Amino acid sequence: MPFKFKYLVQLLEELDTAQKQAQSSSTRPSRPLHELIIQWFRSHDSEIVRHGSSAVAFLSCLLLERVPHLVYGLQPKSLARVLSKALFIENTSRGRQLLAWEATGFDFATCLEKCVMGLAENDPPPVDREVTLEEVDAVLCQLAANSRFASPEMRTHRDGARSETLLRSILSRLHSKEAKWFVRMIQKSYDPVQIPEHLVLGCFHFLLPDILPFQNSLVEAIKVLGQPELVSIPHDPPRALQRRYRQECARHLTPKLGVMIKRQEYEKARSIRHCCQIANARTMSVERKYDGWYCQVHIDKSKGKDCIQLFSKRGKDSTKPWIRLHGALEAGLRLSEPDCAIAQNCILEGEMLVWSHSRRSILPFEKIRKYIQYNGRAIGAAADSPRSSDEQLMIIFYDCLWHDNQNLVNQPQYLRRRRLEQIVSVTEGVAQLGECREIRFGTKSAKEELQKFFGHAIEQRWEGFVLKGRHDSYFSTLWNANAIKLKKDYIKGLGDAADLCIIGGRKDAAEADKHGWSVNWTTFYAACLKNKEAVQRFGLKPEFLIIDILTRQTMSEETFRELNQRGLGFCSPFSESTEHMNVTIDQPDIARQPPTILFTKPFVVEVTGAAFSRPADVAYYTLRFPRDVKLHFGRPLTDTHSFEELQEIARESLTPADPEEQEEVDWIRRLIEADGKRHQCVDLHAGGTPSPSRSSTASISICTSSPPPASHVQTTGGHPSPSPPRSRNITVTLDGTLSPKLARSHESSPLALAATNVESGGPSVGPIRPTHDAFGLELGVKRKYEASSLAMTANKRPRNHITVKRPFTSLEFSLRDQMTSVQPHEPPAVFRSQGKPTELRSSASTRREPLGELKNVRAKPASEQKSTTPAWPVDHGDELDPKRPVGKLVEKTSLAAQQGSLSLTQPAASALDSIILTVMSSSTLYLEDVKSANWLTMVFVQLVDKTYSKNVRDTIYETTKAVLKEYRRRRSEEKQWRIDRRGEDVVPTVPIPRPRRQQQQRMILFYDEKIRSRSQSPPLPSLSDPSSPELLRRAGDELRKKSSKRYFAGGLLLAVDEDTDEVVSRVIWDWRESVRLLDEVQEGYSTVQDRAGQDSRERTGDRRQETVRRQRECQDV
Repeated sequence: MPFKFKYLVQLLEELDTAQKQAQSSSTRPSRPLHELIIQWFRSHDSEIVRHGSSAVAFLSCLLLERVPHLVYGLQPKSLARVLSKALFIENTSRGRQLLAWEATGFDFATCLEKCVMGLAENDPPPVDREVTLEEVDAVLCQLAANSRFASPEMRTHRDGARSETLLRSILSRLHSKEAKWFVRMIQKSYDPVQIPEHLVLGCFHFLLPDILPFQNSLVEAIKVLGQPELVSIPHDPPRALQRRYRQECARHLTPKLGVMIKRQEYEKARSIRHCCQIANARTMSVERKYDGWYCQVHIDKSKGKDCIQLFSKRGKDSTKPWIRLHGALEAGLRLSEPDCAIAQNCILEGEMLVWSHSRRSILPFEKIRKYIQYNGRAIGAAADSPRSSDEQLMIIFYDCLWHDNQNLVNQPQYLRRRRLEQIVSVTEGVAQLGECREIRFGTKSAKEELQKFFGHAIEQRWEGFVLKGRHDSYFSTLWNANAIKLKKDYIKGLGDAADLCIIGGRKDAAEADKHGWSVNWTTFYAACLKNKEAVQRFGLKPEFLIIDILTRQTMSEETFRELNQRGLGFCSPFSESTEHMNVTIDQPDIARQPPTILFTKPFVVEVTGAAFSRPADVAYYTLRFPRDVKLHFGRPLTDTHSFEELQEIARESLTPADPEEQEEVDWIRRLIEADGKRHQCVDLHAGGTPSPSRSSTASISICTSSPPPASHVQTTGGHPSPSPPRSRNITVTLDGTLSPKLARSHESSPLALAATNVESGGPSVGPIRPTHDAFGLELGVKRKYEASSLAMTANKRPRNHITVKRPFTSLEFSLRDQMTSVQPHEPPAVFRSQGKPTELRSSASTRREPLGELKNVRAKPASEQKSTTPAWPVDHGDELDPKRPVGKLVEKTSLAAQQGSLSLTQPAASALDSIILTVMSSSTLYLEDVKSANWLTMVFVQLVDKTYSKNVRDTIYETTKAVLKEYRRRRSEEKQWRIDRRGEDVVPTVPIPRPRRQQQQRMILFYDEKIRSRSQSPPLPSLSDPSSPELLRRAGDELRKKSSKRYFAGGLLLAVDEDTDEVVSRVIWDWRESVRLLDEVQEGYSTVQDRAGQDSRERTGDRRQETVRRQRECQDV
């Protein structure tokens, strides 16, 4: 007896109701979905036919994803016109409402139910004319056969009937509720209802889940159940008999030519440690994963020239669309040669790729689509380059499942690989075998070996690895014998990432029904700025380019709710041009479903993905499989990546690294950190779930800038600096705190933490240690060396000689092979001359003495002891003269204080300089050690491990906040100090002219530390004249070279006016902008020097006039 369609509708309605109850806040309990399905099968057990075409129709209507060959080519807009004709409402109000279904707030199928058919219900049909699943399946198959997207096999069943005629025969007998689910069958989705496939297959017949992997087709699987040897097996026998029935079925179950074998299932490894745990001491074949199109090749030589049949990942027959691959298959398998290893037939697995003869390499993923044609045209290749004779399709084989009527699915992997090597004739760029190596995970070295191999793979921009057990069969029957897939974007913090703006949203009614709360938008549109520089410099209206769509699956539930709630306050109807922004959409897939609203205040988000690729019909890169969306409040739009910056990140991510850059070492380090090793602090700001390197090449560590060569570093007494056999790393998080496990044992550490623990004073530090000691701290704790059995002691006095990592590295060190002598306290400013040469001794091991106790400083007379230094910065021109002894300097300063000022003491160094050095340095410097106190314009350069890292961005933002906070604190203390000491001020007899208040500017540029290996500039000379801008020009020229663009990671421009309490900051992401600002800085520096000279001359003239006046008064007396 045919199964009626209304019974299926009954199940779908029950599942829909139960799902809504489970998501709502109602206290009424809902039945689990699996119980509803099991109960439904039991209640209709006698009516379900489990053999023949009726069984196929039943499963095809229930499991829509199991019929990939049925393609109808009817999108909502075209389907609305067809349904209007089928229901004879084409020119009525109901027909027009169906065409404008989006305005109703319902999804398309619900709109048909409530706004069209629900207003005029059909009469119930007689019992013998009720719609059955066989009728529905027959209409859908005929509808797919008449479609222009039909496969060659389906086209043989064409009858020329019109779509509205076929649908009318069903719709005229359906209730509005039944019509809703029928339309969803045409749309090939029962959303919001989700049907568990494995449960349905098991309820239909307990052997069906075991048969489908070998013959991944409902038609063929039902034929297997209908074999004489298996037809008598009951569909739900007692558990005690199921094992014996499965063994009987296995004897008759083999792959079949022309029927796709289900793809192998994989476990996703989230880290190297997780991968080793899944491997479970097995010997694994670690194979390179290629970024191409999956291809299952069936060869049947009994068909003659048409012996090749190809299947795609989704099981579609792609033999004709992939016709350009046939030549590579014939050559690689030697099908027309007498020495062909295939006598009768075979089934192979591989990856279809594009090969470039000139480059001798595999081209990116998006290059494939222009070689694939459906109905005579390439889909999505409108913006791709034309096909070239230099390129061709190739195949990479990696498994053999069937060979000459021999089933290899149950054979171990190493035997299948050996058979594959016998079959394939390897030819470069035509047919090759996948790269692989074996790793024994039962050994101690397996983890380290996998880390090194995976680091090499990431450096070469491979997509990842696939690990297969050497002795495992193709289909795993044990939970611990699955194959493993390892990709860098599966590991948290290693995926490619980009900062984008969410500028709009759209609501899909069917998707919104899946949530138990009121959803305003289910889809969000991510965009990048096209005119970022104009917005920054001139405040123009932003122009956005929408590049991606973000759904609930790409973000957490909290982020999804946040966007829905916050967006209500500033949303407006969508328009390509508004008073707030201009919007461009050039991707056809996005243009078909544009946003319905725009956010007048876009959200700044960080999006992680799996590398970059070019979407269909456009010529630029976007993140592939975007996910792990993170909101960042408080950041302006200009802090996101512009379109040009996004393309630069993509090119960097896709270009293999040069061997000399040693990027592999950095990736290995990051893989170790991702494992969460003991005594290491995980980067709390790292993104990525199942994900993807900033820029996905590699992220950076702010405190790992390389020190000067060890041969040039001396310690106290001029002896080489000793180093322990091994120094333990101390990791500091970006917010300036030690990891929780280390915070307690390092409370006495003098390390100045960044961003939060800002201090204005502390012990100075000595010269930088050699490279082998650069990544550790010599704290006051006994360490346990490798060859020592001493226990570690925690309660020890801190040592005097402390070696710390300095986050700032002078560009002078980076750009020269020889390092001239510099001061121990030389601050990390690079665009300035060196101060007076001093003996290279560790100041940390030398106690500071008052100036009066130094041998070259005379004691102050009593008359001078009440006088103090001026309250504003003094001219340090003489102070910076290396030829002038310290005693003369102090004597002159004291004399000037006696003659010219009686104001109270105040630090002479620039407040902005000291704050920057305190916040960004890992050690605290005395203010009198900063030789750039009066420089109104200065540039710092920080060398980092890798460019385009989120660590750079987070450090810039944290630095900006810390500088502003510390500057305000110091200004408040200064004001309070003046108020407290106001009564003690002595009014000077001679009015002292105050210097002009100038705006101070500080520029911090972040560059990859590899810039020093690229630089060929000669060493910068030591300049005795601090006012000369030669050093600024020489170092700036190196950064202006276009070759240094690839090393640019970002920048920060800070400006402060002494009359205000605010620090104006500006983030720089574009290298061209940083060069332009360098020019402005240099011009500003020259202007400042001219003004300083003019002020100095004016003060000298005033002093001379005062001296002449006093001499005349003395002569008169």
